[in-house]
Amino acid sequence: MYGVFGYIKLAKVSHLILIEEASIVGQLMRGTVYKVEKLMFVPLNYNAKMQIDSEDLPFVDMIRTVEKEKAFYFSYDIDLTKNMQLTLQEIS
Repeated sequence: MYGVFGYIKLAKVSHLILIEEASIVGQLMRGTVYKVEKLMFVPLNYNAKMQIDSEDLPFVDMIRTVEKEKAFYFSYDIDLTKNMQLTLQEIS
């Protein structure tokens, strides 16, 4: 596991969304940047199965559609949400 992608509260069972697979896409200053390749939905109810309930499936499918676009990036080292000017000011 690479990290937590998010949390989703669905009709039947809430799920923690984990980053199951990621690949390195490059370096930005002193930080490694990763691209999310695969997500895992973990039910937050100990009685729930790992299989998504049919009532919740349309919402999970929406997230899966966005996941297939491979447009989510993260870094353990730097904040990718800040602009470069602020990031450079912080490290200098």
